[in-house]
Amino acid sequence: MQSTHKMLPALTMGAMLHVQGPRLDRTLLRQRLAMVQSSSPSYPLMASLDLARRLVHTGRASAFTAGLAAVDVLKRGLAELPRFGLLQPPVQQQLPAALAQ
Repeated sequence: MQSTHKMLPALTMGAMLHVQGPRLDRTLLRQRLAMVQSSSPSYPLMASLDLARRLVHTGRASAFTAGLAAVDVLKRGLAELPRFGLLQPPVQQQLPAALAQ
């Protein structure tokens, strides 16, 4: 489950369920989803998820460029304020290419 509205331009409450591989019983998943899904879905919400998916598919990494640039501006602005400190996560080492796959 991915809260799409937190990372991509989708309406609030927009989320996607990614299903891949043999670990999940798809029949059981369909059965459980039928128990919790609405009989009147929000078409604006579904359209926003489609547009967010399209943005990532067509824009790839550049889809995140503006957001990441805004984060950098925010970090620089916070660093200039004397009353606030900015916590930075520890730098993680890159995995060798053979292990990253």
